[in-house]
Amino acid sequence: MKELQQYTYTVPANGSVQIPATNDNFYVQASTGPVAVRGNTFGRMRAMVAGMGLRNVPFDRLELFDESGAPNTVTLLMTPAEFVNNTFSGSVTVVGGNLTDAQLRASRVMVSEAEPSTGNLVTALIFALGLNTIIAPAANVNGLILQKANEWVYAAAGTPALYMLSKATNPVNAADGEGVAVGIGIGYSTGGGQYIDLQQPVRIPAGHGVFVWCNNTAPTLRAAAYRWIAL
Repeated sequence: MKELQQYTYTVPANGSVQIPATNDNFYVQASTGPVAVRGNTFGRMRAMVAGMGLRNVPFDRLELFDESGAPNTVTLLMTPAEFVNNTFSGSVTVVGGNLTDAQLRASRVMVSEAEPSTGNLVTALIFALGLNTIIAPAANVNGLILQKANEWVYAAAGTPALYMLSKATNPVNAADGEGVAVGIGIGYSTGGGQYIDLQQPVRIPAGHGVFVWCNNTAPTLRAAAYRWIAL
């Protein structure tokens, strides 16, 4: 029977640790540096930090690889398929039982799926290796709700890796910023791909941009669409 499991390991600098565990989802709760995770049913996911994970991909074993160059203490939460964790990310202050508009705009929290479906829509067919700016920090004056983010990339040789980030300045790598979503690998007979499908709207604080960092291999095919509401 699959159960909620939590493990804390110190991965040696540039080394790896194997975890024999059967479950459906994993989530990096804490780490002292970026870590790569590989399962017996999926390929290596690089530059993962606290807040990143993979869901609905059953596995029997995980392997952690340090990418920080120093001993890396990592806490993983592993859960069965039906586990739900509706928590808030960020912090707000409750005043008289209500949140002020400024407090809401300053907090990156998960928001209701009942948000209106209208807003800005942008599609992108170009994904470069490294930094890709979806919404520049200067364009996000009062905060926004990111409603939709669908991305798919493919490379004929190698496998691109996608990381969606939020930050007040341009990220310099895949671990530089607050994680919004991480790509999930897709297997092909030749080459490899990843996709991101944002499952729930996310509030992005004022002055923060939305970026996608592409690691490993430049995509040869790509498609993306995003929708957001400015506050």
